[in-house]
Amino acid sequence: MMGAAAVAWVLFIIANYVSLVSSANSMWEYEQAEKVRIASFIMLAAVIILGLGALFAKRKLAPLRTAAELRSTLVSPVSRLASLMLIVAAVIAAWTVFFTFMDGLDAGSGDVLPLVRLMNLYLPIVLYTVLVVTLILAGFVFLPSGSKRQAHTSEERRGQSVDAGQAPGATQAISSDQGSATRAPSPRADVTPKPQAGRRTAGFAYAVPIVAVAFALILGLIVYDLTRTALQVWIWVAIFVIVGAGILAGTVFANRSRGSNEISAPVVTGAKNLNFVLTVIFAVVVASMSLGYSSLAVTGLRISPSLSLSVYSESEKYGQPEGDTVTIGKPQLSLWGSDLKRGSEAVVVIDPDGTEIMRARVDRNRWANVDKTVPENLAPGTYAFIARAEAVDGVPLEISLPATVKENGDVSFPSSASVSSDTEKSRLLPVTVGWLLGDLLPAGVLLGLGIGLVSGTILVRNPERSTRS
Repeated sequence: MMGAAAVAWVLFIIANYVSLVSSANSMWEYEQAEKVRIASFIMLAAVIILGLGALFAKRKLAPLRTAAELRSTLVSPVSRLASLMLIVAAVIAAWTVFFTFMDGLDAGSGDVLPLVRLMNLYLPIVLYTVLVVTLILAGFVFLPSGSKRQAHTSEERRGQSVDAGQAPGATQAISSDQGSATRAPSPRADVTPKPQAGRRTAGFAYAVPIVAVAFALILGLIVYDLTRTALQVWIWVAIFVIVGAGILAGTVFANRSRGSNEISAPVVTGAKNLNFVLTVIFAVVVASMSLGYSSLAVTGLRISPSLSLSVYSESEKYGQPEGDTVTIGKPQLSLWGSDLKRGSEAVVVIDPDGTEIMRARVDRNRWANVDKTVPENLAPGTYAFIARAEAVDGVPLEISLPATVKENGDVSFPSSASVSSDTEKSRLLPVTVGWLLGDLLPAGVLLGLGIGLVSGTILVRNPERSTRS
């Protein structure tokens, strides 16, 4: 166990160094394609070695704890240390899953190969989830029972009773006659319970909520990869429905394993506490998100539509202002709009011929943004880049940025090199059915999920009181 911890420590250092080298190379090569993160797999190997080393020690010590006559004074403290290391490895793995998911939602807008995305995000989440479930089940639920030692002890006790002058059969006969005289035989006396039923139920109590969380996170990443936009509120609702269902199922399994004689009380208590903690975390998170989304929905009724068009240059010269104008080589236009009508499009055309040069669709957040290089085949002359959009309340917006194309291809713009619709004033939108269903309802559903899970788990954990009431 200590050797595994030392190896894990070395791998942690190697992973940090590899990550440092990779980040340094990416700073010098800004436009390089994203590669498979070797450091993350080295870190995964470190957590696996740490967890499996502790797991091996705990399973080896489990039979010794059931045999009092063979137990050393070191068995209990070493077993507790192994349990602590198991918990540490499981917590590290769980936190890594969460941070991997958040890193996947903050991957930027660049194109990434699907295989690289799979290796950097999806595969680590799956492997860490498998590790957490394995450590919990093999380290706390399905431990060796030490039945051989217990059988050996029972044989010794049976031999002692024979030496004392009592035949084994006689004791059984006397107890049988006394039992038949005092009570009727139970109709379930011949029913043999399944030896692993209680352990399986406790295992499900641990595994189901963990697997549900991992599945929900993977679903969120899939939606993000398909849309390449921030997760919308209804996607979060679907994610929390899956997580809540897993926690509720885990609570049900934990409650069913409460009366089992095949598993120790701490295992059942641990399953109940795990699902209780997850329920509390779930309620806090959904309540916070519900408040956040409801506040956004209300503040979204106040709008300040704006549309701006600016010009810049990345690789070519950006001239010094010459009076009221500035000359730019190979200019790029940037269109930005806010509080625009969802689903509409903001376009930029060149006047006087009306040729469209770029277009952007307004997203759910009522934003639109697009960048594009000014066409190089423009003949020398005077032009105007006109941007048009529609505000969220249907009011049209239009701005114009004048430009002059010179003989050498450079383009002169006003010295500010930008124009915006800053004359628009703030105003309030009316409360409509569309706003109630599209903006406010999801926040209410999130709050309802939290209340429903808390209420459901309380009823499951206290079935006697719920039936009396």
